[in-house]
Amino acid sequence: LRSPNRAARRAVLEELVEQVGETCNLTIPNNNSVLYLDRVEASWPLRISLGAGSKVPLYASASGKMFLSYLPKRSRERFLRVTPLIRHTQNTLTDPSRLSREFEQIRANGYSVDNEEYLAGICCLAVPVRDSDGRVVAGVAVHAPATRMRLDQAMEFLPTLRQAADAISQTIDW
Repeated sequence: LRSPNRAARRAVLEELVEQVGETCNLTIPNNNSVLYLDRVEASWPLRISLGAGSKVPLYASASGKMFLSYLPKRSRERFLRVTPLIRHTQNTLTDPSRLSREFEQIRANGYSVDNEEYLAGICCLAVPVRDSDGRVVAGVAVHAPATRMRLDQAMEFLPTLRQAADAISQTIDW
């Protein structure tokens, strides 16, 4: 994903932030973490400091759960079997069967949420970026303090996030 099209992807994220008014990220899976490739901050004084290069756990973030949900079932099951599921907040999903059900729901809905699962007080919504064969290769996410954006409010951004993900998929050299 590091290519001459990085500026085009950045422009899509900047436009997305303008439309939704909250911080947006472009993420990829990286071992057992989510890696932030790019991030455009909203201009609010209260925000989370996770810049490009930051990593968060797959199972406790919207992008990460989305990546896990699109893995082959065997790979998902192996992940749940071997990965220590550490509770980061009171909302972190640490029960493998509950996470497994969540993965099925994510596949059915085509989006994922983080309801204060990694950082207390932070909600997130993520959608997949797909390659030309339909494989999920990255994610576009919006997140904000729950006091400013509840999950039901974030859902209003779903069509806009999906448009941004489609635009970003056009910038990736397959």
